[in-house]
Amino acid sequence: MAETTDEKPQESQSGNISLQQPSQNDIASSYNPSGEVKMEENIETEEKRREIENRFNEFLKAINEETTQLGQFLIEEKKLINELCGLLTPILTRLKVSFTIPSTFIKSFEGARQITLDSKGHLIIARDNEKVESKFLAEYPSDIVLAVFCVIIPELEKAMKTYRRNVTKRVSLLEKIKYELKNLHEAVLPVEKSDGQLQKEEPQKPLITSESSKPATSNI
Repeated sequence: MAETTDEKPQESQSGNISLQQPSQNDIASSYNPSGEVKMEENIETEEKRREIENRFNEFLKAINEETTQLGQFLIEEKKLINELCGLLTPILTRLKVSFTIPSTFIKSFEGARQITLDSKGHLIIARDNEKVESKFLAEYPSDIVLAVFCVIIPELEKAMKTYRRNVTKRVSLLEKIKYELKNLHEAVLPVEKSDGQLQKEEPQKPLITSESSKPATSNI
């Protein structure tokens, strides 16, 4: 009897182990066909690829618009520089002035010994190594041209005031000369008229007397 009792528990344990099998719900939940997984991955990859392409095309479009606007502004900037330098040169020539530009205002010319804008519109850069560069102002880059104008505009205002004062002095002197000449003209002109009248009247007097005497003699 002792042997039978010992064998039964062993059979029951082995029977429990052999009967533990997955249920249908477990099988259904763990069942993922390989074809469906690949299809979902392909769909996600295609959507990401389209999103990246759309963003890339937007960037290209924005770059194209910026490039177009940049080109237009560069053309307009060069046109304005040529016009400004063309207007400035005759003014400098007429005023006979030149300006010294501090090298600290132009980064590319820092350390230059002297920078001068002469009366002909040329920007002259004298460096420490005795090298001299001279070109028409409009031929320099736009940032250099703008820096030069920022320096010379206040100085140009001072030069115009000096020029105006000189013109005012000349006008005042000319007005004084005109006043004196006018007085002299009025003083001299009546004398010339009276002398002329006297010269015209003198030959007429004998003609009148001769004509008046003839009838008198004839009547006698």
